[in-house]
Amino acid sequence: MKEIVYADIGITESCNLKCQMCRMYEIPPPKETIPPERWELFFRDMKKISGEGFVFNLPGGEPLLHPDIFRIIRIASDQGLKPLLSTNGFLLNKRTCERLVKSGLFAVTISLDSHLSETHDRIRGVEGVFEKLNRGIRYLHFFSKIYKKEIDVGVQAVIQKTNTGQIKDLVLWVEKNPLINRINLNLLMQPNNTEHNENWFREEFSHLWPDSSVIGMLDEIIELKKSSRAPKLLNDPDQLQSYKIYFRNPESTPKLTRCNYDQAVCTNSTGDIHLCYHYDKIGNIKKDRLIEIWDSDEAENIRKKISKCPITDCWFRLNCLYSA
Repeated sequence: MKEIVYADIGITESCNLKCQMCRMYEIPPPKETIPPERWELFFRDMKKISGEGFVFNLPGGEPLLHPDIFRIIRIASDQGLKPLLSTNGFLLNKRTCERLVKSGLFAVTISLDSHLSETHDRIRGVEGVFEKLNRGIRYLHFFSKIYKKEIDVGVQAVIQKTNTGQIKDLVLWVEKNPLINRINLNLLMQPNNTEHNENWFREEFSHLWPDSSVIGMLDEIIELKKSSRAPKLLNDPDQLQSYKIYFRNPESTPKLTRCNYDQAVCTNSTGDIHLCYHYDKIGNIKKDRLIEIWDSDEAENIRKKISKCPITDCWFRLNCLYSA
């Protein structure tokens, strides 16, 4: 049985901000949520395939909008898994942070596109987001000490025109911030759930596409990484080099390493289970057991397709599951 190496467990496509970067989550919310007993079976199976202590991602939209988010985290944590929550940080108030820590959350990744409040708030489309997420980080650390439960706090920035000139300073700002453990840089990409358009960065989203200065900025970040001045930065030099190729020609993304989405589990808010979203689903949480469909004929056929994947403009292998 193949081991799971990556899991992206999407539970909501809805969001509460008006980010200028994307319309990433336009799928209507599901009419009914997935029952807790199905989540328990799903996470029990995930543990059998991945092993205890496996870290998986709960992304959005905004997962804190899901009515059962704390229960889902608790179910996964009770199975010996390590849930990581990806959030824009706007809802990280005192009560929410306490509940996240008590529920057994292992880590949180917060969207932070600049160390300057005016830039970050402008990108995210709502004034005050920067202050709220920083207050949330302080609350998370406070309650982790109160309940003696360590929580790993990271931030993630999307490289785009508005913040290109501030990325290096953001990385250095994180290095000096004792409350933040890591930072990851992501590419600007065509919004999920939108019809494929090879000219997306030239047309509707051209105002977000970085100019040629992005190449020099990435060279500076690569030098920071190589010189060990940015140990909190998760992107390795090879990945950052691939980002340079992407920004020169996003229609043909470089494949410098093997794509291992054949060992990934990705779900959406309706419960559909995929290895990779470019290919058909292999089942649904509401009716299928992961342990039974993981090595099914359908899954094996998709793995064969992934091994010979012809897609050249794939952002997943650069942003989500890049391995050196």
